[in-house]
Amino acid sequence: MKIYPLLILILLGTVSMHAQWNRMESGTNQWLRGIWFLTANEGVVVGYNGTILKTFDAGTSWEPVESNTTVNLFSIFFVDDSVGYATGGSGTVLKTIDRGASWDIVKMGSAILHEAHFLTPDYGYVSGDVGMVFKTEDGGQTWEQINVSSANGKLSIFFQDENTGYFSGIGFEDAIVKTTDGGETFERIYDAGGIAEFTSLYFTDEDHGFACSSAGEVQFARTLDGGDTWTKEELGENIDFFSIKFVDDQEGLMVGGLPTEGIILRTLDGGFTWTKEETGEDLPLFDVFMVSNETSYAVGLNGTILRSGEFVSIQEPLDDLIQIFPNPFSEKLHLNTLSKEINSFELFNMQGKRLRAGNLDKDQILDTNDLTSGMYVLQLETKQGRLTKKLIKS
Repeated sequence: MKIYPLLILILLGTVSMHAQWNRMESGTNQWLRGIWFLTANEGVVVGYNGTILKTFDAGTSWEPVESNTTVNLFSIFFVDDSVGYATGGSGTVLKTIDRGASWDIVKMGSAILHEAHFLTPDYGYVSGDVGMVFKTEDGGQTWEQINVSSANGKLSIFFQDENTGYFSGIGFEDAIVKTTDGGETFERIYDAGGIAEFTSLYFTDEDHGFACSSAGEVQFARTLDGGDTWTKEELGENIDFFSIKFVDDQEGLMVGGLPTEGIILRTLDGGFTWTKEETGEDLPLFDVFMVSNETSYAVGLNGTILRSGEFVSIQEPLDDLIQIFPNPFSEKLHLNTLSKEINSFELFNMQGKRLRAGNLDKDQILDTNDLTSGMYVLQLETKQGRLTKKLIKS
């Protein structure tokens, strides 16, 4: 496979004014390795020692979720707004069917599993060390090991449809492999001319793909023809990159770091030029998620969660929109609307499980007898956006 030097402008000496990154309080010192957002406000993070965190307020606050494991978790992937998978050490795969509120172990083994990619709630792949790649067609009840023509670890997966997919990782000519028949056979499509360690893959369409690396002679590679040819480039001395994501065909982020600096690069032209953004962080970053062109998140060492973008609260006070009483509540909770601004509500426990939901075109009285004592989160969908209020059951 032909490899061409990439004609690319890397603006590492300048700082982008596109976004301001702010550190969020995660409440943990664990290494955080994966992040996914279901809505603009609701997101999930995974990390070491079985750490799972969930937010309902766009990352302003995070609550721990029971993972039922203590292994290190390396990635998270949601196939729709309910079903998600997380992968980790000891061949572990976790599954949620309730937006990350609860998790079940659906696979255990030996090798570390680095990433999952699912096309439907039932059909997907996980990849890991020493060429371990597994496929399930029944939502994780059974797994089939598939041969990717490589004994080297596979760190990232990206499937465009049930037939065409890519795996990247550690290797030489097998650093990136491609299947066009749903994993029956694989073609080695990248010849690095030396060792490479591609940690993350992302395609914006069937032709345009990107890969970043944490080791070897190449830190970034780009294809315009579905992997037939690749251009490659170094982006800075000793920088390791761990995640690359795009929000559309032009704008993307790549994160990683030096031993003493968290690095975020942004492209606005489909990967031809990259500009360094100011993070203020002295620790590497492991994953990034782009909610929109304006809002993104990155996670890293020692509980680091960064958020980009300006966040402006709704101008009208909550008390002018709705009366919520009593708080603390016991047997019943009253939601009396004072404005047509509010459309609907959802009530969650602190593990992220949705307990109540409905429209607010009229006043509501919720029977809460079955709820245990503790803290809950009420989300209100308004014409201006979402509002969140914490409630207590006595």
